[in-house]
Amino acid sequence: MISPADVPLLFGWYCDFESTFIWHLDRRVRSYRKFADMVLDLVTGSELSLIEDNENQPVGCTLLYASRPSDGWSHLALYLPLTRRDFEIVEEAAKVAIARAFHLHASLRKIYMETYDFMPFPAMAFEKIGFIQEAVTPEHFWFYDRFWARRRLALYRARWEADGSAGER
Repeated sequence: MISPADVPLLFGWYCDFESTFIWHLDRRVRSYRKFADMVLDLVTGSELSLIEDNENQPVGCTLLYASRPSDGWSHLALYLPLTRRDFEIVEEAAKVAIARAFHLHASLRKIYMETYDFMPFPAMAFEKIGFIQEAVTPEHFWFYDRFWARRRLALYRARWEADGSAGER
């Protein structure tokens, strides 16, 4: 879980405008204090966790949000800095976050993740894990001087368990 001591690291990732951070979609630029307040609110209203490497150093974060346990679904966001965004790292980080979400929430039937066409390799990694595309919103997000499509992918618990992904942890 995230603690107040983690806020400077998260803020550094948030301030890197060479890539999109999981909270850039609302288009606000927050001060450090407002960012810290937002992070601490997120910790109480959703599940924000750091991703650590083999040396227990933080290399990214995940956010399980907009959960509807009674309906059996939740959204999962994954952030890795540009230096950590290769196919294998994205796939492994997603698998760890998915396994954790399904383990902690027995009522989850599926997990949604959203990807954007300006960065296609996360969608490829998620599809390798077992996600399927359920929706496309064309021209949804302005980045690098143009609009890009958003894709909503879903992973069903039954597929996760049947494919053996659940046993790889």
